[in-house]
Amino acid sequence: MHTPQVSPQVAIPISAPLAYRIVVDPSRRQFEGELQFDHPAPGSPVDLAVPTWVPGAYGFMRYGRDVFDVQAVETQTGTPLRVERRGFGGYRVEGTARSITVRWRASSCDTAWGELAGFIEGAWAVLLATRYLFVPACADAPCRIAYEFPAGYQVHLPRAEYPSFRALLDAPVVAWKSDVTRITRRSKDKDLHFVFLGSALGFEAEAPRFVDDVCALAERCHDVFGSYPFDAYTFIFGFDPRFHWGLEHADATMIGLGQDVFIDEEARYAALRVSAHELVHAWNVCRLRPSGLGEGELDLVAGSFTDGLWVAEGFTRYYEFLLLARAGKLTASRFFSNVARYHRALTDRPAYAHTVVRDSSRATFINHNAYPGAHDSTLDYYDQGMLIAFDLDVALGQAAPGERSLDTEFRALYDAFAARPAGFTSAEAIAFWTARTPAIEGFFAREVNAAAGLSTLERLRALGFETRTTTTYRIGAILKEGGNVFDVVDRGPAAEAGIAAGDELLTVDGFAFSTKALTWAIARGTEMTLGLRRGHVQREAVLRPRAQDRLTSLVWRGDTVALAHLRSWLGQPELTYADGEAIPLAHYDNFHGTLEAI
Repeated sequence: MHTPQVSPQVAIPISAPLAYRIVVDPSRRQFEGELQFDHPAPGSPVDLAVPTWVPGAYGFMRYGRDVFDVQAVETQTGTPLRVERRGFGGYRVEGTARSITVRWRASSCDTAWGELAGFIEGAWAVLLATRYLFVPACADAPCRIAYEFPAGYQVHLPRAEYPSFRALLDAPVVAWKSDVTRITRRSKDKDLHFVFLGSALGFEAEAPRFVDDVCALAERCHDVFGSYPFDAYTFIFGFDPRFHWGLEHADATMIGLGQDVFIDEEARYAALRVSAHELVHAWNVCRLRPSGLGEGELDLVAGSFTDGLWVAEGFTRYYEFLLLARAGKLTASRFFSNVARYHRALTDRPAYAHTVVRDSSRATFINHNAYPGAHDSTLDYYDQGMLIAFDLDVALGQAAPGERSLDTEFRALYDAFAARPAGFTSAEAIAFWTARTPAIEGFFAREVNAAAGLSTLERLRALGFETRTTTTYRIGAILKEGGNVFDVVDRGPAAEAGIAAGDELLTVDGFAFSTKALTWAIARGTEMTLGLRRGHVQREAVLRPRAQDRLTSLVWRGDTVALAHLRSWLGQPELTYADGEAIPLAHYDNFHGTLEAI
């Protein structure tokens, strides 16, 4: 057994109700934790826990699996106290001690959880409180924390005290001995720090330009809200291709850039998109919080549920694209292609007919993942919220040209509710915006409080685009990795023919399966026979593709006034579209995946 070398007599004096000490052991990729606290109800057992989820990552996880060797003593005397495990992430300390010191060890080496719970590498470490034991009864009490690293380590922006465990959970700390580069730039009146974990091909030549691009995005965001909400902000970037990171914090973000970010334009574009998205969260969700995620409301064990993630995440996704366009990193055509493709993908799903975005928000812990049956049962509030934001932006411009836009109304909502501890409800946001612009009252009844209400195609036409559709044939199956059926669409030809998720397609009209063969057969629109294997049984399915009118392009039909509006809105003064110019729907950029039924 290896425990922190701290005796009860010299433990950290409590200047806050909760006092932490974290000792990092890079060689083991572990840390040793100590928590000293005054018992909230002396004479009775006290419960401890490890979080089961973290704000910004809406899914229950078994972080408690990494915590082990948990012990407790009475602080003044060192008398051992009984510790009993309660589930995979909880513990109960028995005894009547007034002051308790708990010690534990934790592994921190899983790259998949790096953004969520921290990650210790040989030469650097990112620490998060996700693997720290906390006292749920005191989760809103101030915390004091001390970190210990081996000799020679630098530490980036650690704080000694936090107003609550939630605030500690929201504050990554980076320490390193080598293999880390830190760049600091002044933006407006604040410092933006860029901490690069490791390196990648092209780093020396391209990193400064990449930092410039992110600073440009930050300043466009500053333009929307009028100020930065933080004293300083840190972008923590990793290059390891296993780092599928992208998580916001109040004053920082952790982002996996990938190994090609400096040598591939698409990888660079994706990195800038996620940087913009996470930065917008510094305002929207970290300060402007939907009710349920406000101060004193977070339940880090049982989960916190809110009806406002269509604003918190959906509006953030919209600005992810809009800010890139305004910074000159996204063409107008790619912007509108994404709007149209997001709409097409959402309205293709049977769930679109019966899923209300507020309910989608409340179901957050299950509904922005891809799984068999999801097309029938769920919509992603990121995607719905993004299109509501687009529709609202256009509707506001129509209702009050030159006076109202989503920029003005988003900032107004922020100014009104960001300082409010309990946050805002969807009903309050709707009432607030409707009071400011009464002409949009019916908008929310249609798009937020009812299913199947998006007006995206109408809004595109109002901007000056003709929306063109083409009759296509589809079978309602979603394939992944060749002929493997990932999902089928309710009431589609594939489902009616008995094809199910998990089937493997083997033949098309008697010939060996290939994607080209299936595409050709579907396009004909005539009856077809598919051979398939389900488990150890082979069978055939006979079906006829179904005709459907589908949006396939946008065509510019606007006048000079409409074009001037696009230039101003997207921050692209040189933008030009000729009458009749087609905007192909070639881009659908979605970090949650782009599975569409064929």
